[in-house]
Amino acid sequence: MFCVSVQHQYQMALQYHMALQYHMALQYHMALQYQMALQYHMALQYHMALQYQMALQYQMALQYQMALQYQMALQYNTNNNNNNNNIDYRKAFDSVSHSWLIHVLQI
Repeated sequence: MFCVSVQHQYQMALQYHMALQYHMALQYHMALQYQMALQYHMALQYHMALQYQMALQYQMALQYQMALQYQMALQYNTNNNNNNNNIDYRKAFDSVSHSWLIHVLQI
């Protein structure tokens, strides 16, 4: 029979325990890294969505402003002898595309 001393059994148990602790620490470290990567990825996606939404709103504001200026120029050209220049805001607003609103609401 093979006889293992108590001291040798203690050393083996200690090595096994240390190996388990090391393995658990690695798993915990990997889980933390994964969680941090997910949070970073989510933050990037949120930031990109905000930037996209802001760009769409800016583009819409520019289109609206250009439509208003166009309407004002048309009004001025047609009524340049009249002092009653009326701006049709509804017509200017309706002349720009509102598809961005549907897209933004889907985000």
